[in-house]
Amino acid sequence: MFIIFFFILSVSCEYIFDCNHVDNNTFHPMLDCQSYWHCISNRAFHYTCPNGTKFDIQMNNCQKSEHVKQKPSHHSIDSSFP
Repeated sequence: MFIIFFFILSVSCEYIFDCNHVDNNTFHPMLDCQSYWHCISNRAFHYTCPNGTKFDIQMNNCQKSEHVKQKPSHHSIDSSFP
């Protein structure tokens, strides 16, 4: 299955998400849902959604902010984490 994502790759992030203890091909949004980590083969890839969008957990991609209904869960990552 091919999924197309519209995002901007973020290159300035001090925190690296540890994908060693999560399932392959999973998404882990920051608390603000503006950015997220994508774990592939135990490697973490950090992405930031374009302005006006947030990461939608059900769709696994960035959607217009007004269409993203979920609130951050305990699976979300605090963006202030060092």
